Amino acid sequence: MNKNKDSIIFIVMIVIIAIGVFFNYNQEQKAKNEMANKLAEEKSAEEIFIKELTEKYDALPDQDKDYTIQLQNIFIDSDKPIIFTAFINDFFKKNNQYYIRLEGSDFFEHYFLLRCEESMISKILGENNDEDIFYDEFIVVAQIEDIVKPTLQINGYAWEEYIELEYQTSNIFIETGDCIYLANLEKELDPI
Repeated sequence: MNKNKDSIIFIVMIVIIAIGVFFNYNQEQKAKNEMANKLAEEKSAEEIFIKELTEKYDALPDQDKDYTIQLQNIFIDSDKPIIFTAFINDFFKKNNQYYIRLEGSDFFEHYFLLRCEESMISKILGENNDEDIFYDEFIVVAQIEDIVKPTLQINGYAWEEYIELEYQTSNIFIETGDCIYLANLEKELDPI
């Protein structure tokens, strides 16, 4: 009788554990599905927002090209603005003109130096209450006037007491022009 009782207790415990594992697995799957759906909705909202801005400004999307002439043919010769996402590196003022320095978020070899209105800088800094916006992604519409690819690039590496510098041909583009539109992408899609 004790063996039957022990067997029944053992079977009940196994069933309880199996139900718990199954329930936990279902909860994890549900959470993963909810997160995937939320990311899909956010991406969809971002794509819709970018499409609307592209149409509004008759802008061209950023391009992943290898040669300066290819980008010049697309962005300068077409006389159309470019739309892209980027991270802000700096704002500054030179000769009574305001500038913004950006690093492209889709193609990290694209750097932008754009003239802009003081009001754009004030708006961005004011919206963020002087918080660090270094990791925030921004949507930018800009009229590109010039594209250059520096001749040389220096990369440096350091570990322990050793420093190594590499000289190579540049793989970055520096694009200059005027900023037409600038907004924090996350705040545009999810206003406070």
